[in-house]
Amino acid sequence: MPNIAESLGPLAALRGVWMGEGFSQILLPISKADGNLVQTRNELLQARGAGNQIPPPFRLKLNATEEILEFELPDKTTQSATTYLGNNGNSVNIQLFGLKYVQNIEDPILKKSLHHEPGLWLYAPSESDDIAYRQGLIPHGNTLLVRGKISHFSGEELSIPDANSFATPALGSIEEVMAVLSDAAVNAWLPGGVAFPTNDPALLEKEKEHVYLPLDKENTFPTSDSFPKKIKDDWENQERNTLLSIIKNPNLLLKYHQEKLKEEGKTITKFTRVDFNSAKISNIPFLRKNAAAADMTPPFFSATFWLETVHDTTSNTDHLYLQYAQSSPLTFSGFTWPHLTVATLRHSGPGTR
Repeated sequence: MPNIAESLGPLAALRGVWMGEGFSQILLPISKADGNLVQTRNELLQARGAGNQIPPPFRLKLNATEEILEFELPDKTTQSATTYLGNNGNSVNIQLFGLKYVQNIEDPILKKSLHHEPGLWLYAPSESDDIAYRQGLIPHGNTLLVRGKISHFSGEELSIPDANSFATPALGSIEEVMAVLSDAAVNAWLPGGVAFPTNDPALLEKEKEHVYLPLDKENTFPTSDSFPKKIKDDWENQERNTLLSIIKNPNLLLKYHQEKLKEEGKTITKFTRVDFNSAKISNIPFLRKNAAAADMTPPFFSATFWLETVHDTTSNTDHLYLQYAQSSPLTFSGFTWPHLTVATLRHSGPGTR
C-alpha cells in the first residue's frame, strides 16, 4: 500500500487544523406576507404593471467570519489515506485516496454558526494533470461534487483575481428581466449591480449616492487587525470607499491579508492552487422551488484554494497558509444572486485525528 505522501500527493500538506478569518456576502430571499419564500417573476411583473412600488425580493446578508477547517485521514485506525477499497472482478484492488474534512464557520461578533460542512477531498492524478475532487454535504438541503485542477508555482507572485458580485438574469431576455426589476432598482440593491453595464448619468449618480452599508445588528464586518496600515486606518475611520470596496469585491480581503504579511516581513515563496469548477450540486425540492444553488444556468459554483508556503524573514522559518475564494450562487425571482465567501487560514497543528 502506498505511503500517505504518495497516496495524497499535494493534498498531504492539508492534513491538520487550519484557523483564521474571512468574510461572507449572500443575497437571501425575503418571505412574503402569506409565508411563501419568494416572489416569482410573474408576481413582480404584475406588481410593476399595477404601478406598485416593488420592494427587493431579497436581503443582503454580510458577516465577518471565523473558521476552523480540519482535514484528517479517512481511516485513523490504520493511518491510511484509502477512501474506498473495491475489486474489479479480477482480484485487482481499486483504491481512491483522500482526506476527510469538516468546515465550521461562525460569526465572531454575533456568536452564531453560519456554516457546517463535512466531506472528502479525493486525489486523482491523471496522465496530464493532478486532479482533486471535493465532495461536500451542506446540511440545509444541498450536496456538492466538484472537480479541481491542481497547479504548482514557485518563485512567482500570487495574484488574487477580483470577485464577481453581479447578479445575472437566469430566465428570459434582458428586456424581460428589466420589465420586472428596473436597472436603477437592481443597482441600488446589489453590491455589484446587475450584470450588464449602463452609461445613464442619472443611474450612475443614483448608484454612487445609494447607501450600500446596512450596518444593522444582523450584518457584521471583519476587524482591521489583519489589514495593512493604510487600509486599517481607512477601515477604522469608516471610510466609505474602503467599506464599499470589500462588499463589492470580497476578494480584496485576501489581498489585504497578503499585504499585511509583507508589512510583517513575510513572503510567499511557493504555492499550490486548486481551481474547482464543473460542479454537480443537488438541491432538495423545497430549495429548488424557492432558492436553489445554481445548477441549471450560469454562473455555477466555483472555488479557488491557494496553499501557500510563507517565509518569515525575522525568525527564518516557514509557515503554511490556506486562502480561498468561493462563489456558490443562488437562483430565485428570475436572477442568479451572488453568494461569496473568502478566508485566510493558518495551519495550526496536526489535529486530533
